[in-house]
Amino acid sequence: LKIYNSLTLKKDVEIYLLVLITNAFIVMSKLQDPASRNLTGFNLKRSLKLWYENEQLLNLYKKYLSQINEIKLNNAFTYIYNTEKLFKTGNPEKSIIFSELILNLCNL
Repeated sequence: LKIYNSLTLKKDVEIYLLVLITNAFIVMSKLQDPASRNLTGFNLKRSLKLWYENEQLLNLYKKYLSQINEIKLNNAFTYIYNTEKLFKTGNPEKSIIFSELILNLCNL
């Protein structure tokens, strides 16, 4: 939340952060796909669309996946979807909505 609070000085930062979070969970979902499990190196990074500095996150994603199960991963997508839906309704309390998303994702 500390990072989020410092970033909120920029306009529509919540949408950008939601995209980053969504992409991270998509990568983790793809890592569970049997087609991706056997890939390594460049082929894995290409399949996951991890380029440049994002490829450094691969070990972090794998570590996080080892700590959660498929149900929790699906719950994360539900939280993300609900947050995106609330943002699209024009709800003025974006900081509260985003803080709730962070809390939900941390408590998976």
